[in-house]
Amino acid sequence: MMSDAEYAKVKREYRRTQKFELVMPVIEQVVERSTRPGRIPAALSSTGQWDPDSRAEAAQDWIAGRLLTRPDVMAAFDFATKPGQFYSSLERSFRHFLMNAEEPTEVQNLVEKASEVMRADRDRFTEWELTGQAWWGLGEWRERWPDRPEVWGSGDDRLVSLAWACGSFVITRYRAGVNRTDPVLEREELARFLEAFFGRVELALDNNRLRVVFERRFGASRGFKPAELFDDAAVDTSRVDASLEDEEIEAYAAFVLEEISPRQTEVLYRKYNGETLHQIAADLAISHGTVDNELKRIGEVVERLAGGYEKERVLEKVFDLLSK
Repeated sequence: MMSDAEYAKVKREYRRTQKFELVMPVIEQVVERSTRPGRIPAALSSTGQWDPDSRAEAAQDWIAGRLLTRPDVMAAFDFATKPGQFYSSLERSFRHFLMNAEEPTEVQNLVEKASEVMRADRDRFTEWELTGQAWWGLGEWRERWPDRPEVWGSGDDRLVSLAWACGSFVITRYRAGVNRTDPVLEREELARFLEAFFGRVELALDNNRLRVVFERRFGASRGFKPAELFDDAAVDTSRVDASLEDEEIEAYAAFVLEEISPRQTEVLYRKYNGETLHQIAADLAISHGTVDNELKRIGEVVERLAGGYEKERVLEKVFDLLSK
């Protein structure tokens, strides 16, 4: 990993020249680090295993399919003050590229719908383009920031808490049996939420931040295959070389919180506090089977994001973040 001084130099030079070769050594390191045992599952590779060839292929696809078409590198520089943060941001980009390569998610549809709503209502909303990326805010902010707004630079948890503080909104959900469970917000209801939300945030947000908010505030997310969550036998402790650094464990815990729904968050919190499935079901007015299914879905998220080797450490860090 680069030193602080090396990172500052590369950051400054990349801003000035936009030469991609400046970050190629970092890209290669990120791919190598991300595909070590216990990190990104080998199932996401083209061959079903991570080896030099599959890593090289994944790196090429990531560069061509995302890094050269989206401002992920510049965004990582914008928000990272230290090299470790920069590496984590790019690792997240790589992981999301691999996970989302198959098809658009419901949350992406909601982000695109929000973009359409805001572009169609210039009285209430405005848009800036920074480093090739759209940033959104309230229309009245144009007088304050005509060319470059102040942008959100704090954590996602605080952002999501502000979204919850906006109150209730009418959400349409599909009935049981329909192969689609994500929420639908009508255009005017979505606009009402966005106006209230920006009023509390008071800083410009990009689509990545909106995606996190929609996932965690409205439960818009991808469906997951069942996986046991509290099955100690499923954790392979023989691979000590797969141990992750504390800062990476925290990063993966944050990824988990970004992907699970509000109800799943509540179920996980109560389970980690020692409540039984029956207690959780009674308090949340849902069935015992629903609680069990929510835990299985959370387990799949944890397995996919951090691998089985460090599952318990990631879950402990998730609980720490929820308890703050």
